[in-house]
Amino acid sequence: MASAAASAPVESAVVSHAGSAGSAAAPDGSGPAYSDAEAAAYVTAAPVQDSYPVSSPSVEILLRNAGEKTYIYGKPFRLERQVGDGWETVPFREDTAFASIGILLLPGGESRQSYPLDCFAQPLTPGTYRLSMGMTDYTVGCTFRLE
Repeated sequence: MASAAASAPVESAVVSHAGSAGSAAAPDGSGPAYSDAEAAAYVTAAPVQDSYPVSSPSVEILLRNAGEKTYIYGKPFRLERQVGDGWETVPFREDTAFASIGILLLPGGESRQSYPLDCFAQPLTPGTYRLSMGMTDYTVGCTFRLE
């Protein structure tokens, strides 16, 4: 069944700054800093598929770094569901934990990461979701649909 919501474009990347002074330098502090706009242009996240079955155990996200700086991210992520014009955080089960590791996204590199969908307090329902993860001083994410 097709609906207007199902045909809405999938957002390919969301980047917001979590640091200070509106720029991000390499993790080692070397080289020129990127402004927020530059980081948004260089670091992108996109779902491998625009939609997944609501019963899917995970989603795959492709992270790309078109810049000259190395970015670091980990396994923790946040999932939100679109409700009307806003977003609501989807709570994890109480027993959910993430490995504390740093994964490098090298200059010119890309990484395909799988994020579990079976670790939430309530079963997920069809709709539009936004997955985001911290990367160095930025939060990078993308939207996808569960159908």
